Parts: sequence; structure tokens; C-alpha cells
Amino acid sequence: MFFQKSKSRRQLPKLKRTKPYIVPTIYGVAFLCMIVNIFALGYFRSNGPYHTVGLTLIVFGLVAMIQTNSNLENIDITVDRSELGEAGSSSSIQLSLRSRSPVPSYNLLVQTDKLFALEQPLELNELNGHAPVQLNIKCPARGVYPLRRIKVFSRGVYGLFYTWRWQDTDVELVVYPAPRGTQALPEGTEGAAKKSAQSEDFIGHKRYVVGDSLKHIDWKAYARGSELLLKDFADQALEALDLRWEDTRGETEARLEQLSAWIIMMSNLQRPYSLHLPHTMLPRGLGETQNRLALRALAAHKET
Repeated sequence: MFFQKSKSRRQLPKLKRTKPYIVPTIYGVAFLCMIVNIFALGYFRSNGPYHTVGLTLIVFGLVAMIQTNSNLENIDITVDRSELGEAGSSSSIQLSLRSRSPVPSYNLLVQTDKLFALEQPLELNELNGHAPVQLNIKCPARGVYPLRRIKVFSRGVYGLFYTWRWQDTDVELVVYPAPRGTQALPEGTEGAAKKSAQSEDFIGHKRYVVGDSLKHIDWKAYARGSELLLKDFADQALEALDLRWEDTRGETEARLEQLSAWIIMMSNLQRPYSLHLPHTMLPRGLGETQNRLALRALAAHKET
């Protein structure tokens, strides 16, 4: 799985964040109603103990409100990395929550904007110092989406109040096309690989990937019960390939999905490649950075 790293290895600078907001929960409203009823009974019955109980409950409510608010007051959020997501699947955002308070924070929940649906809410029962967490986000459609802000909220220990705070981010979620397609790798380097396979020494096997030439499959090994394996020859694994928009077929999304499948194949084979889109050209390269740039180019592609 490839991921979109932050702009630098250092921690992101502290971005703008809002102050905590706090409102009573439904239990807090019920608690308030109970206090009012207790004071009302004490008034009509002229009974001092009712007032004592009411004042005690008011103090308890104030303590619960202060404790709930302090849960978020000293918490900082940084985004460590955002993994590339496949359309129709999910991606993940790696976060770090840090508390500057010597007192632990309890019952924290983390969310994103409504634009990003989470697979399940992220809950943290206790935060004491630092904790790495992960948000799993659904990726229904390809594209490059700015993750503008993150919400952290809590109901404290007693559940009488609900407090929340937003923190801005400068991270983007990259959703690349699902790697689909049945086209073999374009002619050119594949034809050269066939010649190389005839002249170079056999060095072993590699797993078959959809789109590979069937002529290189070791059928004898398959007949013995092995999975589909390709015969690998000396210079074949290092051969470069140009992935071109013109070599794909179908509508825009089908072409992007085919290119995505080729990129995944080339990455698995550890072969360098270039990417040629109608308005974007990525030079030949190999490795994680090349894969990230290529898949991001597919995710950001727009028809003109």
C-alpha cells in the first residue's frame, strides 16, 4: 500500500484550532431538570434538606462540566501521513494525539468533516501523554480531496456534557482509480522481454499478475499443483516501460483503471516506467515515490 506523506519528515506546524465548545447532553438536561424539581419541592415544602441536596448536585454538575471541558483544552492533533486510497475501498489517516496536561483525558472520539465517511467512529478511552491513532475513511470515488479539518470531542467521565473542538489540517486524501483491466502490457518492452527471455539465463519464478503474457507461464509447475508462475530471465525484471493513455481502450474511467492496474503490476515487478496522460507526463522512475506520483496523477485527472 502506498501512502501520501506529509510535506516534510518533521512534524506539521500547529495549525489553527478552535476553542472547546460545550453543551449538555440529554443526560445533562435530565440532570438539570432533576435539580429544578428538587429545589421546587424544597420551596413548596419549606424543607431545608431539599435545598442541601440541590446545591450538592449543582456542585457536582459544575465539576462534571469543568472535567469534560478540560478533556480537550490541552490536546494537540497532528497528521503524520495520509495513505493513498483505492476507489471503492478505503484509506487511512495516521494521527497523533498529544496531551499537555499531567491529568489523563477520557472518552475521546475523533471524526472528519461530513464529506468523509468513516468506516467506524474512532474512540480513545484514555489519553495519557501521546497516542498514535488511525482514521479509516471510505473512498467511493477517485479524486484528490483536501482534508480541511478534524474534530475531536468527548462526553467526559460522567456523560452530562458534550464538548468538541475543530483543528485545521493541510493534508489531502488521494483516491486513485481501482486497478482493473484485462489488457496486457503494451508492446515495445514486452517484445524486447521475449527476446531477452530467449537469450538470457533463467533465474527463477515470479508470481503471475493479471496482464502478464501467458507465453511466460511455467505450465509444468502449474500442472504439479503450483500457482500460476512466470519464468523470470536475467534482464527482464529491469526492463522499463512507457505507460501511455493511447495504449488503453474504453471510456475515461476504464482507461484510468487500466493504467492503474499497469502501475501496480510494474511496481510488483520492480520495473521502471513512465506515465503519459493527455496533459501530464511523468518521467521514468522506480519505487514508492514514482508509484505515489503516478497514482496521484490518475486520481487528479480531469477531462478538458
